[in-house]
Amino acid sequence: MVTKRRPISGNQILVGFLLISILLFSLIGAWMLEQTREIELAIETSNQQAAKDEIQNAVSNTLSHINEQIIKLKSWSEIQQQFNNPVFYDYWQRNRPQKIGIVHDHIKNIELYSPDGSTLRQSKAENNALPNRLPTKLTYLSRNKDKLYYYNFTEFTDPQANKKYGYIGARVDFIETFLDINRFRYIDTKSLKFEIPDTTYSTVEQLIPNIKYNVVTINALHDLKGVMFTSFFNIIAVLIILGISAYYILYRFFQNPLQILSSYINNFRRNQNKSATTDITLDQLVTKEIDTLFNSFKNYQNDLNAMHSNLNKKNTELWRLAHHDPLTSVPNRRAYDEDWKQMTSLIQGQLINISVMLFDCDHFKAINDTYGHATGDSVIKAVASCIQSCLRDNDRLYRLGGDEFAIHVINATPDEIDELAICCQNSVNNFSFKELGIKEPVRFSIGIAHASGSETKSLHELHKKADIAMYQAKKPGTGKIVHYEPELSTSPIISSRYLQAVYEAIENCKGISLHYQPVISLTSPDESFCEVLARLEDDEGLIMPSHIFPIVNAEGLEVEFDLAILKAIKSSLETGAIPKKTRLSINLGETSVTNPLIYNAIKELHPYLNNYGIILEVTETALITELHKATEILTELRAEGFLIALDDFGSGYSSLRYLASMPVDIIKFDILMVHALESNDTQRQIAIDVARMILSAGYDLVAEGIEDEAMLRKIHMLGFTHAQGYLLAYPSTEIHQPEKYNIHQRSNTA
Repeated sequence: MVTKRRPISGNQILVGFLLISILLFSLIGAWMLEQTREIELAIETSNQQAAKDEIQNAVSNTLSHINEQIIKLKSWSEIQQQFNNPVFYDYWQRNRPQKIGIVHDHIKNIELYSPDGSTLRQSKAENNALPNRLPTKLTYLSRNKDKLYYYNFTEFTDPQANKKYGYIGARVDFIETFLDINRFRYIDTKSLKFEIPDTTYSTVEQLIPNIKYNVVTINALHDLKGVMFTSFFNIIAVLIILGISAYYILYRFFQNPLQILSSYINNFRRNQNKSATTDITLDQLVTKEIDTLFNSFKNYQNDLNAMHSNLNKKNTELWRLAHHDPLTSVPNRRAYDEDWKQMTSLIQGQLINISVMLFDCDHFKAINDTYGHATGDSVIKAVASCIQSCLRDNDRLYRLGGDEFAIHVINATPDEIDELAICCQNSVNNFSFKELGIKEPVRFSIGIAHASGSETKSLHELHKKADIAMYQAKKPGTGKIVHYEPELSTSPIISSRYLQAVYEAIENCKGISLHYQPVISLTSPDESFCEVLARLEDDEGLIMPSHIFPIVNAEGLEVEFDLAILKAIKSSLETGAIPKKTRLSINLGETSVTNPLIYNAIKELHPYLNNYGIILEVTETALITELHKATEILTELRAEGFLIALDDFGSGYSSLRYLASMPVDIIKFDILMVHALESNDTQRQIAIDVARMILSAGYDLVAEGIEDEAMLRKIHMLGFTHAQGYLLAYPSTEIHQPEKYNIHQRSNTA
């Protein structure tokens, strides 16, 4: 007998599918919850250990601060006077120490004791803050109600006279000092409790286990867990809605039409000899839901297109900012390099003439130093406007940096190039710079080089040749416009004092003068560091970077020059010329980051990490150019104890895409990004948002080019962790302690 299989309905299939889906998602949700709990536990354990270390460091810092105050007190001349003649000691003890401000307010009371341990006070009242006789324990803690006092009794002697005058006793508010000088990241300071019974005498070592506190709760993980489970339940809800919808569709397009057809067939069978009493129309089998779904999709697609359009506008704005100079609004060095590559690839091998014109202001540094950076910026903007007024429709002006501009000219004869150069020169000469407050004439030197697309070698050396011609144009009697000729390559401009100094530095490490510019922490002096700046020195004096690096870049000596600087730094570390505990920041060129010789030279600095902090500064261009290789090398160096700083951040906004994957500890805002904080609303808001994003991600953020108090106040208010600039300190051959610059008082006042 054949068993008849009972057919399964569509409803049963749909319900079974929904139940299995809900069960599967429930298992996934349980697994996600377990993984989240394990992560929470690991983070909590890590934070508790970090909080414990933070307490120990804070207690150590507090004791160091108190000892510094006591040492400062011992150097006060009036102390020895009171030991020698204590006739007016009672009056002195009540009025002088705290009112004169010789010590911090944390020291509440001071008492002097004779060598036999008795106080110098004539009044022996028992209610004094310090005991009448020197106690047996010279340092201890004692609690009085809600106060915890630290007592320190120090011997006061005259080493030269080998004479013991007595003892200095100090009573310090330990909790007040502890909270004032320390900053906490992992500890909730409001929860701090020092659980020592009243009048109990304890040591500092006994205090640490009795400090109770709560570890700061990380809300982000809880928020993430909430988002995960909200999403999970939303998926379940969507599955239920989809099941109901599927049931409706099954009923509407299958069961109901079949029932109608079945009714029609049965009715027709019952009335075979009559006309059918039920008619089926198309409306009974087709609904408008598809049309509604289609319209909904169209609306969604329109919203999506609008979102893409808005994103394209933002990307266009970011591209414009990355490829344009914010001061003059003309294309910058990045745009110059990209346009040059694209243009040379198109004309290479063709009989198309191309010329490069380089403009450089004569004595611009003197103008900047004499009239200030604001006037210097006005000069740059005026010059850019003058040059642009002479350009043809297809010509583009680029600002390469500082006072240097460039133009690419295609398919122009030498006479047309001369006309363009003379027009630019006359336009600048005719501009009334006196309106900007400049009394001296502003003159530009112009270097011009020509090549054809069929001359591959000349094409690649065109910028270098124009640079040589431009330096030649600076010489007297040249008319300020010079076309490159082959004999200029042997000109004294290139083989002069500066070139000789560069080769001496590379070959013999001779003439290298290391200068240090402090990068001051706005939060703690211990976080400050010094950027190592390269200078060269010969018989004629100091040679500045403006004369060094054009030669290094033109000759392709970036790696060799960086090696020489690393050797000089290592020599200074070996001889002790750099004080211990100093944190140094070393610049690496674009081609140096992935070079094996540079890597080995950096590894040779590893033994000095025990006594120094070493930060490697790399540019965003260096990282992005060879991102994978550079990331591997820098990740390995970080693991060995070096810190990594990303220099000139913001000179090209492409680094935002790669920042999360870069092995970086410190971000140095490019000076143009800092200036953007004072520019128009769009640039300022983008710069502020980028800064906040970097800080919220946990990086240290350095603002370069701080030259006035207003900018210092602004970056301090935005949360920058470090500042660097002429307002704080000029580069120097000496390394000063961060306290010298009084940055914390100034930033707090700001």
